Amino acid sequence: MARFNSIVLSQYGSNTLPGVASAIFSQAAHIAPAGLSARTSTPNSHLPIVFFQEDRWLPSFALQIAADHLGADWKFSQIQPGRQVLLRDAKGRLLLEIPINPQGQILRNSRIFSSPVQPTDFYSAIISAEDLRNGGSGLESFHEIRRNIILVGSEAPNTYQPLLTSSGPRPPIHLHYHLLQQLLSGSTPRELGHTFYLLFLICACLMAGAFALIPSRLGSLSLLLLYLGACAIGSYLSFDLAHTWWPPLPIMIGLLLSWLTARCLNILTRLEDREQPELFQDL
Repeated sequence: MARFNSIVLSQYGSNTLPGVASAIFSQAAHIAPAGLSARTSTPNSHLPIVFFQEDRWLPSFALQIAADHLGADWKFSQIQPGRQVLLRDAKGRLLLEIPINPQGQILRNSRIFSSPVQPTDFYSAIISAEDLRNGGSGLESFHEIRRNIILVGSEAPNTYQPLLTSSGPRPPIHLHYHLLQQLLSGSTPRELGHTFYLLFLICACLMAGAFALIPSRLGSLSLLLLYLGACAIGSYLSFDLAHTWWPPLPIMIGLLLSWLTARCLNILTRLEDREQPELFQDL
């Protein structure tokens, strides 16, 4: 480990290494909290990347790896809870910007976390390295791992506590892989602020209510369906292009309820006008 300058060890839970071991490891590697457990790994949840420990914010295992890989300097980098994590190099140049919530969590990119993982067998890597050292050819493309990030973790049955994901129970190393992939790709979604989302929801519901006032039932319903489709497509494009996430389901429900309410009130109003007797018929 002392031969490398970018080794990161994961620390699960609050367990710390013994004093002598901690001193030895801390000289050769960074020790960062893993931050993944059965509680934080449920599908469609946020994942923590910074932790408040010892009266300061500390990077997680995945964030520390990303910072080392990009050449970030924590003296010039910033962790701003509720806003973002800014990774900068020693010259102050911005390397990566990661949006986080006040709890130090990021919103999971479901597309990245549903992608497959292609691991390399650990023993095959050892055999290939020995073959190369003895003048052989080793495994094909084994040299391509140089200067790349290498995650070492267990996938053997009964050697790890599985974490629940959208694709079923997975080894913790798979979640670290996807989390690191999301951080380095710069595709972490940014959640729309509650105030802007509420204003957008109110405006969308008022527009759906206006559609209900159209006399033609077919025209009113057609406009509503087109509006629902536009909101769904807008949410997808906002997430895919601008990496800004606003949940479409509450908007869909609000549009339907607003349209139904306005439509029913419009029908009742017209029925009352028809049933009301006309005054001064002779006049």
